[in-house]
Amino acid sequence: MSINQSDDDIVGLDIAGFIEAEKVIEEACELIHEVCKLKQFGLNNYHPNDRDQIMNYHRVRSEFRDLSRSFDYLDKTFARLMEESK
Repeated sequence: MSINQSDDDIVGLDIAGFIEAEKVIEEACELIHEVCKLKQFGLNNYHPNDRDQIMNYHRVRSEFRDLSRSFDYLDKTFARLMEESK
C-alpha cells in the first residue's frame, strides 16, 4: 500500500476482505468442533444417528480441507485487492 493512499482505500480493502475473513472464522470453528468430537469419542467412531457412518477422522480431514481452501481464497482476495489498490 502506498503512502499516498487515502483512508477510504484502506477502509475499502478491509470491507472487501471481511466476508472472506468471516468464512475462515466459520471454517475454523467447524474444525474445532470436529476435533473436539474426535477427542471425546475417538478417531474411528461416528455419531450413532449418522446413516452414512462417517468416522470422526474423516470429518476432521474434511473440515481441515475446507479451512485450507478458505485461507487460500482469503489470501488470493487480499492479494488481488492489494494489486488493485496500487
